[in-house]
Amino acid sequence: MRGGALFVPPSRGHNRIANASLYNELYLSDSAAGAIGETFGRFPVWDEAMLEHPRGRYAIAVFELGDLRICDLDDARTLVRLDLKPTDVITRNRAASQAWSRALFIEGVWIGVSWWSYYLPEWKNVALWDIASLRLDDVRELTIASSDVRAAADTIVRLIK
Repeated sequence: MRGGALFVPPSRGHNRIANASLYNELYLSDSAAGAIGETFGRFPVWDEAMLEHPRGRYAIAVFELGDLRICDLDDARTLVRLDLKPTDVITRNRAASQAWSRALFIEGVWIGVSWWSYYLPEWKNVALWDIASLRLDDVRELTIASSDVRAAADTIVRLIK
């Protein structure tokens, strides 16, 4: 469904690991707070209005991932094998992150890649270019009073109005 939890919009090449000529990617987090922090972390003040999107209200979708062929860039052996440094992974230089994601995709082994969050290293980001093994488990609409929103704001020190 367009705009639904499993909708992956066509890549325009602007996202962190985007390679529009090869794949479309779906960004996930290992926690609701992590997903919220990654989505809204750039804003110093959080309010109800930020949870509105032109296509509807933001929500948290919980998935079950059946196929675990995700390249873990938080693993030192993986970084050595790929000749990457941690700074290569977390850089905000999109061309650099798109280059290593392209290389991983071309290996043909992985359904996606994971790395640590810019906002909190304990949060794990995941980007999938193959979502066939994803199963939607639950969807929760967000409000500024949601415990997940509050937890993310408290963790990365954002003001809630």
